Amino acid sequence: MHLYIGSVLGGPELENSQIDSEITQLLRLVKQKRTRLDGVVSVLNVVFHVSGSVTANNFTGIRTATFSKKLKTLMIQVAVPEDIQNHNTRRFLIHSLQQAVRLAEPVFHRAGIAFDATSLLTLIHGVESEYIPTADRQTD
Repeated sequence: MHLYIGSVLGGPELENSQIDSEITQLLRLVKQKRTRLDGVVSVLNVVFHVSGSVTANNFTGIRTATFSKKLKTLMIQVAVPEDIQNHNTRRFLIHSLQQAVRLAEPVFHRAGIAFDATSLLTLIHGVESEYIPTADRQTD
């Protein structure tokens, strides 16, 4: 099982911005912890889309994007609301990862591809414990 995180920034002003830094930090924490999930061949790629001066999101919320049964890969896209980019960003990103796992599970199941949602949610919970201070956490 592999969990990848990426971002699409809608303008140059977003490079090294708070939201860009928060996504990068989350990516690093997931990368450190995901080695424990090696062995399962499915791949979940969660891409955060941030509106900017060049391009704006043409969707809201979270959606499935591309799925390859051959590569056992699913991309989930998350539109980052402008009002969250500087407030409660970390909680939003963690919650979005949890939602992405829940959205991905039936897609992989219908395709007959092994997908260990429980292990991924456990990994995300472990990341959350380092990424969000205890006082700021909310139960999901």
